Amino acid sequence: MTFVGHATFLIQTAAGNIISDPIYSTHAGPLNRLGPRRVRPAAIAFDFRPPISIVLLSHNHYDHCDLPTLGMLAKRFDPLVVTPLGNGRFARAAGIRRVEELDWWQSAQSSGVPITLTPAHHFSARGPFDRNRALWGGGSC
Repeated sequence: MTFVGHATFLIQTAAGNIISDPIYSTHAGPLNRLGPRRVRPAAIAFDFRPPISIVLLSHNHYDHCDLPTLGMLAKRFDPLVVTPLGNGRFARAAGIRRVEELDWWQSAQSSGVPITLTPAHHFSARGPFDRNRALWGGGSC
């Protein structure tokens, strides 16, 4: 397991490489210009990362669900995204073709590795009118 930055971890397994909440944008917000600016670069440059087979998205905040980064991952690796209910639309909008949405305590069926979505004390929102309209969670692999 390698800490990449913020909430992004690279998890290397015999079954494939997993990345959590990937963000490579300079700002965590709409249009990659608004919102907080990245404090330091990612510990692993995007071009030097190993092939990614699974992306774990914990919730839809901009600093965890970065659409430009998801788009780059989609083009380069065509990964499976495992995410809580209601967040698949963001992954699909970024070009991800394979998405599995889970409710709390559900396990992924198409990941090839055991992944279970666990409850977390948090919330979801990407704008002022969509608070808690999608699920959020932690994970257990």
